[in-house]
Amino acid sequence: MAKNQNLIGLADERMKAGDINGTINAFSQFLRQSPSDPRVNAVRGRLGELYLSVGRLDEAERELSRALENDPESQNLMYRLAQVHSYRGATDAAFDLLDRLLNKYPSDDRGLARRAALLQYIGRVEDAATVIDEAYAKGLDTVHLAHAFAGIAHSVNRRDEAIARLTPYADDRTQPNKTRAEMNFTLARLYDRQGDFENAWARYETGNLLTKPLTDPDRLEASTDEIIATYTRAAIEKLERSDRSAERAVLIVGMPRSGTTLIEQILGAHPQVESGGELRALPAMAEKIPGTRIGLAYPPLNRVRGNALRRAAAGYHEALDGVSPTADRVTDKMPTNFRFLGLVPSLLPGARVIHCMRNPMDVCLSCYFRNFIGEHTFLTDLTWIGRYYQCYARLMRHWTEALNGLVEITDAPYESAVRELDGEARRLVSFIDLPFDDACLRFDQRRKMAPTLEPDQAGQHVYDSSIGRWRNYEKHLKPLIEALGPCFNSADA
Repeated sequence: MAKNQNLIGLADERMKAGDINGTINAFSQFLRQSPSDPRVNAVRGRLGELYLSVGRLDEAERELSRALENDPESQNLMYRLAQVHSYRGATDAAFDLLDRLLNKYPSDDRGLARRAALLQYIGRVEDAATVIDEAYAKGLDTVHLAHAFAGIAHSVNRRDEAIARLTPYADDRTQPNKTRAEMNFTLARLYDRQGDFENAWARYETGNLLTKPLTDPDRLEASTDEIIATYTRAAIEKLERSDRSAERAVLIVGMPRSGTTLIEQILGAHPQVESGGELRALPAMAEKIPGTRIGLAYPPLNRVRGNALRRAAAGYHEALDGVSPTADRVTDKMPTNFRFLGLVPSLLPGARVIHCMRNPMDVCLSCYFRNFIGEHTFLTDLTWIGRYYQCYARLMRHWTEALNGLVEITDAPYESAVRELDGEARRLVSFIDLPFDDACLRFDQRRKMAPTLEPDQAGQHVYDSSIGRWRNYEKHLKPLIEALGPCFNSADA
């Protein structure tokens, strides 16, 4: 018991220190070592919430589902698992669980807010507004409802009302920083849609300051240098290759906010394609190869062979089968997979890569304007974002040369997809070697949640309002421009 208690204490210490990975490791070790401990279910629920908080949705679903099986009346577990289903685009499962929650606890404000948000994401805006209005009519007035209402306010032309409801929570210093940050990001979007760019900037800046972690851009640049120096074309050509074709895999990579969701929506509407979302399979498999530096994820060249290679390749194929065992193509739109492309000829021979590109200033600003969860710690500071972009650009230039003829890669400019949807959709479907289907032009009619879209973009067709958006905030962007260096020249400035 003392050993188990030490692990629980260690998890609590790591949590207080802001070390999410350390907390996850301590809780995971406790579950492995103490399967009969009476605290297992509580720990499993906490672990599931932690996985959810960093975007590791597969693990979150696993832990929360098991916890809910053992505690089927838990209000919190039902809500958290409904969140996971929502973020994964499993709309029916999310609605079923929310119905179960709200039948049991009809005044659960988080459940009502999640239901409204999910309705908003699938295009049922008026129904979402009704859920919120009925909650307010019952006397419920909480941060969760105010946040959900802000998500639909632009679509129902009630922005002023939403700003008034949300501002007190955004400014309430008794709220956790994480909550206040999300409220500020949401307020900023409302001000931006009103054309009030000064108030929008102030809120975006506050949101980023509330979430800004300690991080080390020098380490990212050093790891990028090492990847380029290690994974040369000659070295990649010498790697052992998996004997299993990964032709089904379509990796959609690029900077976060570069259009990966749009491209996946277009392709995912094809009847022979299944959308996998942001799979963690490739970095997870890379990290399992002996000698890999966790967090940097480039295995030593001499370890990419034998059983380690076969296990890693098999693990990725299992992830594809988990999305769909029958689809001819499965998309994986984890943007940061661009760091792992040197492994593709070895681990995933036959996989295709779509490189999403976007104006550097627009994509960097869009990163700053997004309240990310998970691993995007560099995207809370303008200078860091600029340095991150430079690392990304250098690495993609390297892969373009090193992988030429070894991996099929095509560029997908965001601006082209927005302005020339028909032509780009046909080109990309041809690239993944499928016959064109007109459903790809009607992707917005699928009514499937895409959580990386902003709420007021959900259910829309392509839109060009974000092209050149950076000019609205140009006077605030000197740190970004300086950090981008030569990349700024490619921003059509």
